[in-house]
Amino acid sequence: MDDDAQKLGTRIDDLPVLGDSSQLFNLINEYKVNLAVVAITGKRSSWLTNNLIMVSWDECRLIDMPTFYEFLTGKLPTDHISDDWIFDWSVNSRKIYYIRLKRLIDLTLAAAFLIIASPLMLVVPLLIKLDSEGPIFFMQERLGQKGKPFKIIKFRTMYQGSENNGPVWTDYNDPRITRVGKIVRKLRLDELPQLLNILRAEMSFIGPRPLAHTIYMDNIRFYNYRNLVKPGITGWAQVMFPEGLSIDTTQEKLKYDLYYIKNIGFMLDLAILLKTVRTVIFGKGR
Repeated sequence: MDDDAQKLGTRIDDLPVLGDSSQLFNLINEYKVNLAVVAITGKRSSWLTNNLIMVSWDECRLIDMPTFYEFLTGKLPTDHISDDWIFDWSVNSRKIYYIRLKRLIDLTLAAAFLIIASPLMLVVPLLIKLDSEGPIFFMQERLGQKGKPFKIIKFRTMYQGSENNGPVWTDYNDPRITRVGKIVRKLRLDELPQLLNILRAEMSFIGPRPLAHTIYMDNIRFYNYRNLVKPGITGWAQVMFPEGLSIDTTQEKLKYDLYYIKNIGFMLDLAILLKTVRTVIFGKGR
């Protein structure tokens, strides 16, 4: 349905435009509609708003397109939301108590995993030193919560000097990755030292992937909202869109990161952990 008179009687994406908002109530009853999606990207007219209010008090449920989109896909449509839309769910969010609990969970799990993984924390460095020259750890500046920079700690999986000229996207079969590095990456063992980042309150187990700042990121709309929460070892974008990092995939991953921030909670974090275990077992993603 559309209030643009020129669209009436035409077809959009092979779907007929049945009428305008003045016919909304009658058409809903005629077609026995119980859910109507309001896909208005601009400002709603008072006439349309009044008709929608009348419908909302009937048996038909109204839902805006971004909310319907995230329900279907598990991500936010960044091309169809605004800062005002983000503001509305931000001020109405009651996540502060879970965020405090999340920090306690992070500390407990990080300490427990350090104890459990202590044999690997000894074996992996030995294999790295035997396989290639260079330091055991790879440290690089990344952006944390509120844009605060920190040094991320990983086991080195590339040959020494691979990023002397700055960070470069990792590709499949990247020749910079060592023999041991391929195995360590496959099993996600290179992430183990990030437990120290968690203990230092720089990271969380779950959150947006910590990325180095690049110029083009300043030009991606809503990208700064990734920094509302701490970055994580794993996250919604990593398990739902396990493609390698590149300029083309960053925008798509952002949609998943924003979905996570909007819906942050225990059940979502638990789902991510379970999906991460599956991803590690089947060796998907990078």
